[in-house]
Parts: sequence; structure tokens; C-alpha cells
Amino acid sequence: MIRSLYTLAASLSGFFLSPICVTCGKKIDDSAKYICRTCRDNLLKSGLKKIVQPDKVGAAVFYYLYSYESCDGIDLGCALRTLKYYGHWKIAHELAALIYAAGMRKGVFQKIDFITSIPLHPAKLRERGFNQSQLIANRLAVLTGLPYVNLLRRKRNTAQQAELSAPARELNVKDAFALLKPVNLSDKRIILLDDQITTGETLDNAGKILIAADAAAVLGLSLTH
Repeated sequence: MIRSLYTLAASLSGFFLSPICVTCGKKIDDSAKYICRTCRDNLLKSGLKKIVQPDKVGAAVFYYLYSYESCDGIDLGCALRTLKYYGHWKIAHELAALIYAAGMRKGVFQKIDFITSIPLHPAKLRERGFNQSQLIANRLAVLTGLPYVNLLRRKRNTAQQAELSAPARELNVKDAFALLKPVNLSDKRIILLDDQITTGETLDNAGKILIAADAAAVLGLSLTH
């Protein structure tokens, strides 16, 4: 925790002095603005991890780039917090580039029709000013050449999943999502992107809405887990 706070403080100060990596706190000496070459190389070497959830209906399979907690000198959670809570939204471009490169190696984008993302509640969107998942998904759509389609809305302003127990997480997001407007998703294969996955309940409940609209498959994709 102390190291994470130090990395975050160092990263923020770096925006005004010399560029500091938001994942390791070291000085950046290349063209990147937020994530250094060493961290990028290590994240890509680690690659996307696949999680199969046989008990889930909405998103039985999802991929994530790296753990949320600091690990092996990389604190991807710090990068995500800097994006979400400090407004450095351009970090989303570098994060999307990492997901794209790792996803291409895994063939994740093959036979996908379009990309969408987990929505924020309108009150949370007004408070933050942007949806970090949508920023990453939009950039990923540009990189892959796949269309981004805004499909979902959040009906309730739910609590943060990470702050809840496992049983409470399921209840927290139950019936929390709906289609933004009526749409037929027949035979469509969709990537549903969330910035962070904990138990997979948010992803699954949002994915169920897309499956109910006749989507052929929903593949979850996340920055952290």
C-alpha cells in the first residue's frame, strides 16, 4: 500500500517535471508519456490471462491484462487510479495499446463484430466527467478497426464492487443494466470491456442483457483483475 501511494505521488509529480511511469515510478526515457518501455515490455510478455466462468451466462469467458495489486514491480492498479481519479484520461490510449498488442497475440479480436463497454450511472458520469472503460474501449476500437457501439445503460448507481463481500457483489449489480435502446444483436459477437474485474458479476450481469438481445457471444475484456 505504501509503495502504491509513493508510485502514485511520484507519477503525478512527474506530469509537471520529467515524465514518470505510472506503473513503476521510474523516469520515462522514451516517447511514451505515462508507461515506461520496461513496464510495457513486461506487461506484453506476461500477456492476456484467460478466465473461464462455467457458471456464468452473460460472460462465461474473459481476458485481463494484469493483476490490480502491485506485482513484480508493476502496479497497473496505480495507472488505473491515476486515470479514474486524477483525470489524466490520455492514459487510456496507452492502456488500450497494451490490450491491443496482447490481444492480437491471443487472437482475441478474431470473429468479433464490435466493441462495447460497461456504462457508468449518469450521476457518476457527471461527477467524474468521463467513463474510463469507454475511453479504453473507444481507443481499442480505433486500433482494431472494429466499431465501438454504445449498447448499455446503468439503471442504478451501484456501490463499487471491490468494497463489497462476494454475496453482496452479486446483489449489487443484479438488474443494474438495460439496453440503451431496443436493438437486435442476432448472431453478433461482442467484446464487453470493463476497466477492472473482481468476481465477474458486473461483466456477467451486463452480458446477460446482450445475450437476451440474441447476441451470439459476449467476450469479457479487462485491464485488471
